[in-house]
Amino acid sequence: MKKLKILVSLALAVTSVASLAACQKNEEVLSENYDFDESSDSYESSVVLSSETKSEISELSKSSEKVLDPFEKLKITYTGTSPYIVVSTDNSSCDSIIKENFNYQIEDKKYKNGDSFEVTAVYDSYSIETLGYSVLNNKKSYTIKDCPEFITNIDGLDLSEMQSEINDKLTVVTAAKEGDNFFAGFPLDWTSGYKFNSYENKGLKSAYLISLKSDFEDKYSNDAYNKLMLVYDYNVTSKRNEDDVRKEKRYVMIIVNNISLDCDSTVNWDVNIDYKSSDNYDGLIIDEVTSQKEYYNVTELSTAKDTWGVPKISN
Repeated sequence: MKKLKILVSLALAVTSVASLAACQKNEEVLSENYDFDESSDSYESSVVLSSETKSEISELSKSSEKVLDPFEKLKITYTGTSPYIVVSTDNSSCDSIIKENFNYQIEDKKYKNGDSFEVTAVYDSYSIETLGYSVLNNKKSYTIKDCPEFITNIDGLDLSEMQSEINDKLTVVTAAKEGDNFFAGFPLDWTSGYKFNSYENKGLKSAYLISLKSDFEDKYSNDAYNKLMLVYDYNVTSKRNEDDVRKEKRYVMIIVNNISLDCDSTVNWDVNIDYKSSDNYDGLIIDEVTSQKEYYNVTELSTAKDTWGVPKISN
């Protein structure tokens, strides 16, 4: 009877060894212990797994987990204009398990084209493991490109549509009727009895493009990033009576703010176009252009005539 028990125990042990050995590609991964049980006159055998086998079994268990990529269907959205781009995430296309278990963090700052940023996926690792999942990665880097961008020069830009808007603004600003006390918002010598009679547009006298220096982009983000300033020269005729007529100089500056360029080369600008007027050209330039040089780069532009007979500007 004792011999039979011993043979059965040995057979079971051998079977276990053979089976595990096969799974480990005939590698020796077991050690066998036999203990004699005096109360039952039999031997008990136990199989002890080696550390290598335990590690492989653990890896096998991990490989059976479902892997989540929290960035697979995540959309990155950009708003604003470079260098004031705001980055955010949109998980509306993500699987439900991602929506319910993941949030995303991005450094709160303004970005420009060419900048890289990192998105961090935030989640409860215990909850994810309990659901039988593992996470592929929790960080991913992105680079910003092809967003609208404020211009710092006008090389190669089609400004014909802008010029049309500038012409309309000039028409409105310089609209005056005989007997008016003002031209383009600036008073004539009406205290001496001179009233508006007529004007002659002498064309574009000067043009400037100013854009914020990089050191001041954050500090002055609420102001215009750039300004196109066009100064037009007018001879205004005023008269006190038929025999008392004189000419007065007036300068009208048209100011176009926040000119930007889309990825498809479309030029955009603020809808509201500003203007200033004066009878003193040098004073106008000092007040509106020279005074800006501490914070803005200032470029004086050349002037020329285009095919419409209206001023066209270029660097």
